[in-house]
Amino acid sequence: MFPTLAAILDNPSINYKGVAISFLIGNFTLNAYLNYREYKFHDKKEKTPGVLKNAIDAETFEKSKGYTRDNLKMDMFRQAVSLIRDVARLKCDYYPHFWNVAHAAVRKLSSLPFVGKFLVVNTISQSVMFFALNFTVSTIISWVTSYIHTFHLEERWGFNKYTHAKFAKDKLKEFLVLQVVLAPLVYLFVRILTVFGDSFIFYAMTFALVAELFVQTIIPNFILPFLYKLYPLEEGPLRKEIEALAKKNGFPVSQLLVMEGSVITSHSNAFMVGLPWCKRIVLFDTLIEQSSIPEIVAILGHEIGHWKLNHIPQMIFRDQISHALTFITFSVFAHNESLFRSFGFSQGISPLIALILVSYLTWPIDIVNKLQNNLLIRRNEYQADKFASDLGYTNEIASGLIRLDKKNLTNTTNDWLYALYNVTHPNLVERLTAVGYDPSKAETEEKNFEGSEKIIESVAG
Repeated sequence: MFPTLAAILDNPSINYKGVAISFLIGNFTLNAYLNYREYKFHDKKEKTPGVLKNAIDAETFEKSKGYTRDNLKMDMFRQAVSLIRDVARLKCDYYPHFWNVAHAAVRKLSSLPFVGKFLVVNTISQSVMFFALNFTVSTIISWVTSYIHTFHLEERWGFNKYTHAKFAKDKLKEFLVLQVVLAPLVYLFVRILTVFGDSFIFYAMTFALVAELFVQTIIPNFILPFLYKLYPLEEGPLRKEIEALAKKNGFPVSQLLVMEGSVITSHSNAFMVGLPWCKRIVLFDTLIEQSSIPEIVAILGHEIGHWKLNHIPQMIFRDQISHALTFITFSVFAHNESLFRSFGFSQGISPLIALILVSYLTWPIDIVNKLQNNLLIRRNEYQADKFASDLGYTNEIASGLIRLDKKNLTNTTNDWLYALYNVTHPNLVERLTAVGYDPSKAETEEKNFEGSEKIIESVAG
């Protein structure tokens, strides 16, 4: 698409591996600086913000700051592990060596009596094998940091409900599901890039859109039931209120489900899955236990707002623009022999490997894309809050957000620069201010919640 630019960039004097390592270090340094700012922001002594003065006591406010600081330290540990992993991969020519391992594995499998009838040794099959092996290595590394986060940080703050056996079982299930789902998608993607050559962009974007819709279809029907215990929300006041809200707004809810999240965590949440015309509402059992019926309905009013205001199609469209930029950038480097040799490859390689290598060089583009994505999501969150408020749930959405943040020890404020780069959702103070929350009503809302606890307990079973 850009032959002149591609020719200029195919220059043996450009040390692409060095550029990639510099970008990795630059990304780590930027995030370390932002995390330091956020850590210092939450390390200073300050009073509870005015809008929360009657809603969150000083002890809970300080606990949320402590939890935030611990998460920031954990995040820096993760990023340090990722930096060491990625730099080691580039320095040790991990990708060329692993590409050869994948080739040997495919040849070995093709020699087996039964498998050999179906498996053809070519770039596409080798790419799928490379993905499977590389994904396995990356997953095992991520399990280490996930284990530390779950059994050290979350355990320390009283959120972890995992046993070691269940943790191992769930991680293995997640790994198997992702392998089964992603391997065919990788096969189709590499095939598209191989078959259509330089004119692949339109077909790759179409595939990305179809793949996204496919994933949205299988998540509620197959993946969620496989990974988590789900059961229908029982008949009662909560179900009636949710159904009435959905009917009033024309929301196409197909199922109301409860996720047994309490066996793994004390955190609470609610979300919707499925295609725009067939949605499932999923409530954590911890949310039902911790919140009042009006608060839960208000939170779902926020989620329905995302659907009603077409935020989901907007995000899909934004994803398509991001995919287009990625594929255009890739097309510039797709035949760059200097790039491949710089990373240790002696000859032409799979489009999958080329895409991975190019991803190391797109850090400046990634920054712009991330900032734009954050701004769009934050705008959508404000709009969804306003939608719930306009339905008459101003106080309920406010008290629901407050209760979620209190129970989850979510940080209520942020350093502005850290938030700009890393935070997709407005913080609690920003959201309460935007909906016009009156802090003088906090005590009244708390009394209303206490009076409804018995009703919630009966709904939760």
